Amino acid sequence: MAGQAELYFPPQPAGLDPFSARASFDLVNTKGFIAQGRPINQNLTLNYDGTITHAFSPTLVSNSSFGVQYLADAFHRTDAFGQDLGSTGIRSVSSAAVTTGREQDTTQKSIGVYVQEQAAWRDHLFVTAALRVDNNSAFGADLRRVFYPKASVSYVVSEEPFFHVPSVNELRLRFAIPAGERYLWNFVTLPSHRGLGIYPRLLNAIVSAESTESDRFWIAYAPENRASGSGIRKAGFVTVAELSFDMTGRPALRAVAPDEVAAARMFGVPMSDDLSACWRCARAAASAQTTPTGCATTTSCCCDYQRPEVTCAA
Repeated sequence: MAGQAELYFPPQPAGLDPFSARASFDLVNTKGFIAQGRPINQNLTLNYDGTITHAFSPTLVSNSSFGVQYLADAFHRTDAFGQDLGSTGIRSVSSAAVTTGREQDTTQKSIGVYVQEQAAWRDHLFVTAALRVDNNSAFGADLRRVFYPKASVSYVVSEEPFFHVPSVNELRLRFAIPAGERYLWNFVTLPSHRGLGIYPRLLNAIVSAESTESDRFWIAYAPENRASGSGIRKAGFVTVAELSFDMTGRPALRAVAPDEVAAARMFGVPMSDDLSACWRCARAAASAQTTPTGCATTTSCCCDYQRPEVTCAA
């Protein structure tokens, strides 16, 4: 990219010196002054990235990545100055009685190269090793190259069969969380650690950590999950509404405290006085496309959320 700039002061008749207080570039301009500058910028960017994937077996996959980046920035500027133009008709630096000039060159180049190897086992275990090398003319002659190594190991434990959490879509609800509020969901205590008070302590720790930015915390649980309800109350939560399915199988709320309007606004569901006492039974009836019966339409249920073998039918 090239440009041009010009600054011009015409010479003044004898006796008039309006430019004496307007010196340019520390040069006297009362007899006429002209300056011309031509900056040139040149920028070049080259990028190339590639990945080669190879499956050694159905469970082991390798991803080899490589790339190079080259940047070059060049700036060149030429300035010419002319003094004592002689007459107002002269607008050329070469025609001035006194001419000077200056030149500026700045060039900066950089190049970076990287290679990365990632091995994935069953899409659960990932091992990554990479190296990037950079060189830049701004580093100077004493520092030629800079190396950036990288290594990581990650494991997706949630993909393992032993890691089981209930679906967060049990009510098939989607809602926006207002600013200054938090929603807690999907907690599971391993059977070997139940009954030790871990759950309410965890909730207290979360509330304590987030209370500086939040003034209201919401948490919901299946009505047949009595142990979860007990832990939530021990953590200091107060019930404002009951969340379950109405007789048509749609999510709804039943008011328990005066703040049920805020709960309805938060979850975006209607209020109802007839709710199922068991999410499991209501969902089972909906899946079978039958009319809800038993605890799916009453206020009591013998199902146990944490013990799937205990059901109303049992």
